[in-house]
Amino acid sequence: MQTILFICTGNTCRSPIAEALANEIFKKDNLALKAISCGVMAQANAPASPHAQTIFPTLTNHKSQPATQALTNSAKAIFTLTRAHKTHILTAFPQLKPKTQTLLENGDIADPFGGDLPTYQNCATQIKNQIQKIDWRKYL
Repeated sequence: MQTILFICTGNTCRSPIAEALANEIFKKDNLALKAISCGVMAQANAPASPHAQTIFPTLTNHKSQPATQALTNSAKAIFTLTRAHKTHILTAFPQLKPKTQTLLENGDIADPFGGDLPTYQNCATQIKNQIQKIDWRKYL
């Protein structure tokens, strides 16, 4: 099974939402892919934000993790939630350039951290719209 990695800042909002959405799609489409997530500034073992858990109950057991060389190397593809995340990852691990891209081409997914539930729902919708555009079969 191939791993798809989503990266944001703290791994408590955007990247866990992307992970949950992608795994729903992979399951529905019977794809041998597994989404995981991490953060460029994540503290280990923090829970997903309460609003992210409200939208995706599967995130109640989520534990944040920092982006490490081992984690990034093991991924078939890496999707960052902002251009700054991509720059951060490629500065730390330049060899990842061929498999790293932003989820929103030439743009950023805004951080909902500290926002209300509708802010998180809007973020999730934006992430879902991008994830649905990807031909995931090419990563099998």
